[in-house]
Amino acid sequence: MSKTYKAVFTCDNPKERVVWYVSSRHEAQRMAYQHTRSLGNKNKLLPAYREAKMTLKVTPVFANEGDAGYDASFFGWAGH
Repeated sequence: MSKTYKAVFTCDNPKERVVWYVSSRHEAQRMAYQHTRSLGNKNKLLPAYREAKMTLKVTPVFANEGDAGYDASFFGWAGH
């Protein structure tokens, strides 16, 4: 099973909370970077984010190593 992460971006100045489901922590950082930058100049923050406190929390969606929601005993052939 591939890794899936839940990325929660929050900002206090424009009260916003955005949730993305991504495949890596690097992709979560890239999404937050693109969300806060202008379209013309990617190095420049949008005015709403310049003095704001921003946080990005990335957590794995599936903590265990098994298949999520998969119970073979339901089908009657587990352990045979």
